[in-house]
This record gives sequence, C-alpha cells and structure tokens, in this order.
Amino acid sequence: MTEAGRASDGGVRGVGGTPVRASRREDADRAFQGFMTSRWARLRRAAFLLTGNFHDAEDLAQAALVRVYVKWDRVSASDEIDAYVWRILVHANADRLRRRRIRELLGVGAPERAGDDRTGEVDARRSLVDALGRLPVRQRTVLVLCFFEDMSHAQAAEVLGTRASTVRSQVVRALARLRADGTLAVLAGRDPGEPPGGDARAGTDKPARPGDAPGAHTTNSVKAVGT
Repeated sequence: MTEAGRASDGGVRGVGGTPVRASRREDADRAFQGFMTSRWARLRRAAFLLTGNFHDAEDLAQAALVRVYVKWDRVSASDEIDAYVWRILVHANADRLRRRRIRELLGVGAPERAGDDRTGEVDARRSLVDALGRLPVRQRTVLVLCFFEDMSHAQAAEVLGTRASTVRSQVVRALARLRADGTLAVLAGRDPGEPPGGDARAGTDKPARPGDAPGAHTTNSVKAVGT
C-alpha cells in the first residue's frame, strides 16, 4: 500500500494517512451527541412521568441513552430511531421496577415514594404524577406515550411490541380509572361529580390530544418538565 495502509494501532488508514476507523468512530460519536442533545428533554420528561420523581427520571433517561450508545451503529442505521429509543426507555423502566421489587423483597432499602421529590413543582403537576403512579405500569406507559409524547396508537404499539387495538384498550381503561376516582375532574378544576366535557377518541388511531381532554392545562404544564 502506498497512500492507504494500516495504522500502527490496527486501524485502517485512508488517503493522506487519516485513520478511517477512528474517523468513523468520531463521526458516530458526534452524531450520537447531537441525537442525545435533541432528545434529552423529552426523554427526561417521559422518564419523570413513568417514575414519579426527578432523581429516578435522570437515572432512567441516562440508562436508556447508555443502551442506545452501545448499539448506536445499528440504531443510527434504522428508519425508526425514535421508536427504538422509546422502546429502550420502556424496557429500562421495567428493569428498574423489577430491581426495586427484588430489593424490597430482600428488605434492602425502603420502597420509593413519589412524594420524596422536593423540587417544589406545582400542585397540579404533583396531582397528575400521583394519579399516573396509581395506574398499572402498562396503562401508565400508554398514557405517557400517547398523551405526552404525541404518539398514535400504532406508534405506541410498535414501541411496546403489541397491537394498536391493545394500546387503544389500555388508554380507555386508564382514563376510565382516572375518571372513576375523580382525578380528571380535579385536574380540570371541576367538581368530581360534574360530567366531563370531553373524552378520548377511543375509536380512532390517534388518541385525544391533551388539549381536548379534561385537565389539559395540567398535561401541558407537565410538558415543561426537564426543559
């Protein structure tokens, strides 16, 4: 080889002696850094809604990004990068919950409480997070994906590895539970006994937008988390 050869560190050198492998790695790192910067606020907000407190949200979002970085060469070549990342976030949260249950069963550490968050967020935001925390994990997850990440039922289904009809059913059940215990009415500033002014469009692929649903001002305020 004359203009192209093998670097002393084992990497292949291109024309001009530039290490090709190292250059590609640097390009990949820059691409990942740009992706992480553009998605961080959304990831942290979604993680907060899944976990109920900022400390766990930071840990969860970072853990998800670490997994993305490890597989970045494959992830970046995909046409559905965001779907892949949200899937990793959901799986990382499931792993976190499993570890927490194991620690509690072994008597290692006290159960986490959403109320431990001392960041001084507004009461409406706290009420919403507490309400999400009372839902089963699956129902909480579909609400976060559909209402706060603006995903359609089909997109959320791809992230969760299930069918759009299943996501739609989970959304309906979750909203029914929140309505039954008066949460939606309280978040919307109504008396719990007052009939709601709107409902999720369960028969469509796209869920009701937060602005269309009871408590819209609250869901919009939560979107500011992490920004």
